[in-house]
Amino acid sequence: MSKNQLLGAFVALSMLLLGGHDVGRSVNASTSGAPFIYGKPHAPVDIQYRVTNSSASGFADEPWNVEISLKNTVDVDDLLLSVRLGSGLQSSSLQSQYNFGVMPKNQVSVISFDVAAISAARYRVYLTATVINAGKSQVRNIIMPLIIGDVPAVSNKSLDGVSVDSTGTAIISMPGTAVHSSNNEGQ
Repeated sequence: MSKNQLLGAFVALSMLLLGGHDVGRSVNASTSGAPFIYGKPHAPVDIQYRVTNSSASGFADEPWNVEISLKNTVDVDDLLLSVRLGSGLQSSSLQSQYNFGVMPKNQVSVISFDVAAISAARYRVYLTATVINAGKSQVRNIIMPLIIGDVPAVSNKSLDGVSVDSTGTAIISMPGTAVHSSNNEGQ
């Protein structure tokens, strides 16, 4: 079996195991000899988010107001939105799920809720939109990042492996890993 056939079989098996029910749908033709590139379908809905009062502190005394907008790109029998706050966030007005029902194409649905943090940190809000058509559901997930308070900048990984050669060029040294090929490839 060739590399392309093995890769195609692996991708098809992965899609079946991970829930991709539409594995035969061609997303893009490949010039590498493989007939198809497989893609996992997602819900035909655009998700946008924003903080409407970013001048507030984001803490309990001045919570942020978050607005989520959904725009379905096809007619849907039912549209659901699930919202889960990351650890350390709280809300007094958030529902765990919103049901919008039957919606025509390009309908915009908006929800808003307050969110507050217990301490300064990086947080996440997890959004899951589910479109149901003819009894079948498709899902789209988005993570909304929030930085509340004065959080130190994220430092990059240690630069201990960087050295400078005689010309002044920085060289990154990384440990290698031996790979043993069973079919003598590359030898």
